[in-house]
Amino acid sequence: MTRSLRWIATVLLVLLVGAVVCWWIWSSWQLSKARRAWLEAYPQLAGEMSRRLASPANETALKLEREAALLGLNWAPKSSPRFSELAKSIPEEAEKQFSAVRPALSKWVEKQLGASRGDEGVAPQEVAAFLQSHQDHIATLRHLLLNDPAPHWEEDLSAGWAAPVPNLLTSLAVVRILAADVLWNIQQNNQTVAQQDLLAVRRLAQTLIDRSELISVLVGMHMTRLVVTGIRQLANPDTSWLDWLEGLDVAPKLERSFVSEAYLFAFRCPPFPEEERKSSFDPWQKSRCAQGSQLFLAFARIAREKPCLGASQVEEPLRAPGWMENPESTWFVPNLRSALTRLQALHVHASLTREVLLARLGRKTPAAGTITVDRGPCRGLPLEVTQAGSSWSWRWTGKEPELPETWLPLAATLR
Repeated sequence: MTRSLRWIATVLLVLLVGAVVCWWIWSSWQLSKARRAWLEAYPQLAGEMSRRLASPANETALKLEREAALLGLNWAPKSSPRFSELAKSIPEEAEKQFSAVRPALSKWVEKQLGASRGDEGVAPQEVAAFLQSHQDHIATLRHLLLNDPAPHWEEDLSAGWAAPVPNLLTSLAVVRILAADVLWNIQQNNQTVAQQDLLAVRRLAQTLIDRSELISVLVGMHMTRLVVTGIRQLANPDTSWLDWLEGLDVAPKLERSFVSEAYLFAFRCPPFPEEERKSSFDPWQKSRCAQGSQLFLAFARIAREKPCLGASQVEEPLRAPGWMENPESTWFVPNLRSALTRLQALHVHASLTREVLLARLGRKTPAAGTITVDRGPCRGLPLEVTQAGSSWSWRWTGKEPELPETWLPLAATLR
């Protein structure tokens, strides 16, 4: 190799090293900027994030796990040693029975909660048999959820995305059992037990909504929507539901879950277990962490400022990068736009269910046409009301407000 070629190779090597160093400095600056942005936006939550670094499951959660095992369900978190221990104690016959009835039970619950009151179909024979044979276990679950301290499953934000989460699939299975019991007791003209079932589901849903991780909050929102829909099935709903529906506002909890995810990106970069953190100095990872934190903070702002928002208005202004939307990617996160539209759907359903209850209690009778939601997070939202038959049931179609143009610049910072 001639002297000139060696000189060229040396220059190229220096330039390459310089480019890598500049990239590392730039990515470190981006991550530092993301951390400052988080601390400036939520200084009061810094302490809370630290306190949530580790907390064990409480006694109520452990009692619920043991009782659910008698129904054939393993409610322990899959990351916990209790999962394999509890699996050994689940009666084989109970597990087979629930596996056999699960499809019919889920289908019936989803169908009936979407029907108008008075249109309820009779419970399938296998569902009714399952509910009848497990009334003692269902009653115990209901009692624990209503009378014991709220259940809490372990949390550990220090583990990043490997942090333990509740067994959400089993939580949904338990909720469907309780929802089926609601409908079954309504058909048995046992309104008191039906309302207690709904209150139990509401308590469990709130437990998940109060957690840090986004996925638990989303599942809790789904459960809450089942409660809101279930209230409409009650012939004589308790008036206390009116106050609950009026005050129902999940936006602050969803905002906090976005903030928690932003915290993981900014301060736990990359947000993976220690064994996967092979190159925390990697500028590519730092850039992704900074972008992820920025994205979640932007969605937190929307959840805080406009909780009653339409799907069309979240589609383009804030899009997650492709590396976040790939289910095969380690960096995959739930659909954030979907989280906001689910939030809107929950708030609108709560507002409309309150209208149904007011009508059913004889306090208010909205006529067909356009009404304006006068309370709750969706206050001021215009809605079309179409009376369905002679019953106190309606079908509403929401007219979504326009997204303020002042929000659009948020998109430019996320490209």
